[in-house]
Amino acid sequence: MTDCNPEPIRFPSCKGRLVETSFSGDAITSDGGAVLLREADRMLGLTNRAARALTDTRRKASCRHSLLTMVRQKVYALALGYEDLNDHDELRLDPVLAKKAAPVMELAAMGHETGGKKVRVFDEFPYAAASWSRSRRVIVKAEHASRGANPRYVVTSLKGAPQ
Repeated sequence: MTDCNPEPIRFPSCKGRLVETSFSGDAITSDGGAVLLREADRMLGLTNRAARALTDTRRKASCRHSLLTMVRQKVYALALGYEDLNDHDELRLDPVLAKKAAPVMELAAMGHETGGKKVRVFDEFPYAAASWSRSRRVIVKAEHASRGANPRYVVTSLKGAPQ
């Protein structure tokens, strides 16, 4: 018989909430592994070492996210079973998202027609896939250029202006 540890494992609080693992079989979340993974990474410094070992050849003035942030996103997503971080190719063809993004896509198209240059307009709206228990925040990057429309979507819980 397996000898399980009945004591919960406590982690630093997150936004004032208690974070712990427990193997008692109570109510659980499937996203809890992300907290455990983050704490293990903090203790081991794995993503810090990986980011330091890589060369970032991007133009710094154009970068919104650090190399470390991008390494963490990729490593954590892979560890949690998400091989495609944002499924852009699937999401941008989704008819429901396209309908919700239509007004902002039209703004981008009109801006391109007027100025002849690539236009990007950001917006947000709530969306709930059939398999989701609740509506989530979706940020749309409505881009229109000489090749036509190029919408991109990101599902996020982060606060702030869409960008």
